Amino acid sequence: MPRGRCSAFTLIELLTVIAIIAVLAAILLPVFARVRENARQTTCISNLHQIGVALSLYRDDNGEYPALLLGYAENANGLPWAPGDSPAPVPANRIQHGFLLGKYLRNDINVFHCPDNTHNDMSQASVAAYAPGSVLSGAVPNVGDLGIDVPDAYKNRPLYLYTFDSYDLTALIDANGNTNGSFALVYSRNWTGGSGTADAPNQLKYRNAPPDKTVVTWCNYHVATAHGEMCPVLLASGTAKPLPYRRVLQLGWNLANQ
Repeated sequence: MPRGRCSAFTLIELLTVIAIIAVLAAILLPVFARVRENARQTTCISNLHQIGVALSLYRDDNGEYPALLLGYAENANGLPWAPGDSPAPVPANRIQHGFLLGKYLRNDINVFHCPDNTHNDMSQASVAAYAPGSVLSGAVPNVGDLGIDVPDAYKNRPLYLYTFDSYDLTALIDANGNTNGSFALVYSRNWTGGSGTADAPNQLKYRNAPPDKTVVTWCNYHVATAHGEMCPVLLASGTAKPLPYRRVLQLGWNLANQ
């Protein structure tokens, strides 16, 4: 009996299948990436909303906003950490003097972490930088603790914060959304540092509650890491929403005055 011939794909058929798969991948991979990034931004906005609720409770209890959302990097003795104090700060989830962590956010350290923040080591700390030309970079005179005008006062007082913390500090980006690995301080009770009678009312330092549209903090990681166009921003009302990063970069806390 003659044997039946085995059918097989020809080279042209194989190349056609490979081409179809490549086209589908080119179409679907960006879609999947966009869906994933949308989910991460939703998580970030949820984090900010929870922080907003916790801030409201903190203010009700203490009559003021906290100095930081999470807290300073600490050494094993619970004191603020600085290079040379110890090999590394204690992990962020083990700090002894956190502000919102614990009583107000039930020890859920992940609320302080944006999914696009690639700094996952809870023991890593960095000094905060400031965007060139911003009020905190010394673009305007700053008022020191003794009430004396000190140019560049904030530049001379470094804050070591956890890089895991995405909302006290965030990625420092330029006008094109690029980052050089530095971090920008984005939560501050006193953001103008200006002297005189025209100090902006949209700040967290005053005894009276700030207007609802006052900017509390924002997150740049969706731009720096995911190359997106939007930064989630938290307002004093507790609302968290995405805004174009160029607008956030240009205005910062002055968004409240627009």
